[in-house]
Amino acid sequence: MGSMSSPIYRDLVIERELMSGISGSVTPFRDPGLYEIGGSLQRGHSATEALEILDAHLEHVRRQGPDAVAVERTRSRLLTSFYGNLRTANGKASSLGEYETTAGDYRVLFDAPDEIHKITARDLQAVAERYLQTSGRTVIIAEPDESQDDSDEDEDDGQDGPLSGVLH
Repeated sequence: MGSMSSPIYRDLVIERELMSGISGSVTPFRDPGLYEIGGSLQRGHSATEALEILDAHLEHVRRQGPDAVAVERTRSRLLTSFYGNLRTANGKASSLGEYETTAGDYRVLFDAPDEIHKITARDLQAVAERYLQTSGRTVIIAEPDESQDDSDEDEDDGQDGPLSGVLH
């Protein structure tokens, strides 16, 4: 989802006020994994409504790719994060370990800035075309328990939360 300046975030969170937040992440593993998109709806909106708008944004990226400004903004953010993670001894050790684990060779870390600079809008569009298809996704919608009112939210009644039925 990028940052707060990304088109998806601006549309769903700022302009339409449909969601209070939205994010995307991929867990760094050597083997293929999942790209996860998560968000929290504002009261009065449905998951179906949010999914329709999200799907339209993803389809736009699949068909047209991101614009050059978005690619450069994302590149700058990735490089800032990359170098920021290397500021401390702990950050350096974590980065070396992550690259050894995910890429099979810690030395790949030293090539990362050059690889980030090589990424083009067309590369990102090709990834979107391959992976961001509705036919290959799983949607999990967690809804609050309707039997509890808002005054009970802070009380611990010993029962599992709203995700318990979804994740078991």
